[in-house]
Amino acid sequence: MGKVKRNYKDVDRDAERKEYNGDQPKPGVYDFYLKKVDDHEGGDSTGNKLVWIFECTEDPYTGWAGWVYTNDESAAWKEVQILEALGLLAEGETEYDGSHEAMVKDGGPVRCRVANEKYDGDNRAKIRTIMAPRDGQEKPKAGGSKAKKGKKSGSKKEKSPF
Repeated sequence: MGKVKRNYKDVDRDAERKEYNGDQPKPGVYDFYLKKVDDHEGGDSTGNKLVWIFECTEDPYTGWAGWVYTNDESAAWKEVQILEALGLLAEGETEYDGSHEAMVKDGGPVRCRVANEKYDGDNRAKIRTIMAPRDGQEKPKAGGSKAKKGKKSGSKKEKSPF
């Protein structure tokens, strides 16, 4: 039988339970942080797909979450954009080696350009671009600690434990 040993010291126990009940963000650029990244099985394309969940930290849309989907074959440029904005891949670096958890833990805050798109006849807010943070922008962490920025290189080979 397998054994599980983990440290849950830095886990925000309410992170997945919070529900956003505010308005959809208007088009613009807002402060965000990476809340979660995971493998994604949807769509009809090939390649390794990821879903990136970013949460807004700027009033009046604090708590609104937006999803970005990438594919390492057809949207590698988008993954590079995200990793550079998070401070995990320096300009000119060509490889990243890190777990999904490390991306969330080590990734810094970002700014996201939000636009409206039609979905089932309704206008919905959608994250279009992920950019480097403003000066002084901080990532919220459980217990009030600040995020660490880290740079890693190598090739991504790990499978998510999610």
